[in-house]
Amino acid sequence: MLHTLRLAAVRPLRFAALLVLAAATLAGCTINVPLWQPTPPRFVSVTGEGENYVYMLRIDGEITSEPAQFSMFSPEAEPGTVESVRMQLDRLQTEKLKPVALLVRVDSPGGTVTAADIVYHQLLDYKQRTGVPVVVLMMDLAASGGYYVSMAGDSIVAHPTTLTGSLGVIVQSYNVSKLMEKYGVEDNSVTSAPYKDLLSMTRPQSPEHIAVVRGIVDAMHQRFVKVIRDGRGDRLKLPAEKLADGRVYLAQQAAEVGLVDKVGYFEDALDELRRLTRRDQLHVVTIATLPEAERGNIYMRALRPQPQGAWQGAALREVERRPLGAFLYLWRGEGLERSAE
Repeated sequence: MLHTLRLAAVRPLRFAALLVLAAATLAGCTINVPLWQPTPPRFVSVTGEGENYVYMLRIDGEITSEPAQFSMFSPEAEPGTVESVRMQLDRLQTEKLKPVALLVRVDSPGGTVTAADIVYHQLLDYKQRTGVPVVVLMMDLAASGGYYVSMAGDSIVAHPTTLTGSLGVIVQSYNVSKLMEKYGVEDNSVTSAPYKDLLSMTRPQSPEHIAVVRGIVDAMHQRFVKVIRDGRGDRLKLPAEKLADGRVYLAQQAAEVGLVDKVGYFEDALDELRRLTRRDQLHVVTIATLPEAERGNIYMRALRPQPQGAWQGAALREVERRPLGAFLYLWRGEGLERSAE
């Protein structure tokens, strides 16, 4: 019997309750009504039966340490990818589920460098501590940081139409100094050192400034290449440096160069799990997305998916928070035409 988690979740009230609240507010009344109802999510069965549990961990959307946006229906922001993955792995220990393997379902364009690296490290650490095999199932997209986190897997299965690759680093940078000059606007900021305003949006960038940032990007790229080498080893048909040129690959192309092991579907991922665990009967479980769900399925969304395309907003927030903006293992939808080369 599956264990019940003691984790608060959010269940929105019915639309009628909101109408009552709105009407009361317009009438000048003050009503203290909670807009959320904590409900403990549970492990639910995805497929199979028995006690040879396989936990399905879902990584959907942008990989980030930032929480999801606040909602009027929630007392607090839902966790970001890093926190969500940590929470799920901790729960496996707390609830003593003791899975015989992990199935990591990835549908992500990537995200920030640090968030992707932490998720990769968490998965790798869990695998090393428990000794359980990890199989990755790539969905629509497993690019850049989405591929990075997949390197914790012992075997990778990609859907026939999966896009993967985009192995590299990008830092967002915009410069409006010429536009400011056109309208007579000047940046009179005073810095304590010549490199304090690296990638400033309001001052022309010197070759020296670009060289400093290029050094950081190259170092992060080399780390990515090493993670690929460590994860794929002699399964790579070409040097990792050559494959990590930023292009994206269709699943079959990725298989041909050794970036993934198989092209197939959920059933093929199950076959890999049976092979690695040496067990014929497996019971795949996951945490319910909706508290009232009685049974899960392979295509259910993650606990807190960041929407595709959310990187633009995240990048702009990072520009505000950090002097260099965001260093990203992220595919922005560019480079597709190169995949046929």
